[in-house]
Amino acid sequence: MLELNKEIVARYFELKGYSVNRSLFADLAIENPKTGDRAVVGIKGWHAEVFYLGNFTKNSEIFDFIKPEILRTAGEFFNSNKFRKILVVSRISRKQKNSCIEACGGKGVDELLEFRAILDFLINNADESKNYSDPVMQMARLFRVYYTKDKLPQRLIREYI
Repeated sequence: MLELNKEIVARYFELKGYSVNRSLFADLAIENPKTGDRAVVGIKGWHAEVFYLGNFTKNSEIFDFIKPEILRTAGEFFNSNKFRKILVVSRISRKQKNSCIEACGGKGVDELLEFRAILDFLINNADESKNYSDPVMQMARLFRVYYTKDKLPQRLIREYI
C-alpha cells in the first residue's frame, strides 16, 4: 500500500510542476525547477485512521522523515540546506486541526497535507475524455467521471460535500 500512496502523492506534485525523486532517504524528494522550491516528503497514509493531536505528540515514527541523518542526506542531495519538510497523512481531526498543525510545526514540519486534498486535486485535474496510461491518473479520471458531486450515490453525498 505504501507504494500506491507514494505514487498518488508523487503524481500530485508532478502535476504541480515538481520533479519527483522516489528517494531512499525519505518517501519523496521534490524540486520545482521553475521556482527552486525543494522539499522532503513523509507519507503516512494510514487510511483507516483519523489523526488526532495524540498521534503527533506520542508517535515519533510519524516524524522519521525529518531525523537529523535524513535531513543531512537531503541537504547533500539538494546541494543546499534550504528545503521544506512536508508531511502527508490520511485525515486530521477537524476539531483538532489547528493543534495538529502547531504540533507538527513544533517538530519541524513546514506543511501538513491530507490525502483528501491530494485526491481532490488529482480528480479535478483529470481529463474525463482522456484515457491515461498512468494508473493513478486513470483512476482519478474514473472518479471524476463516476463520482462528481452531481453523480455521487446518495449515501456518499454527506461525506463528500
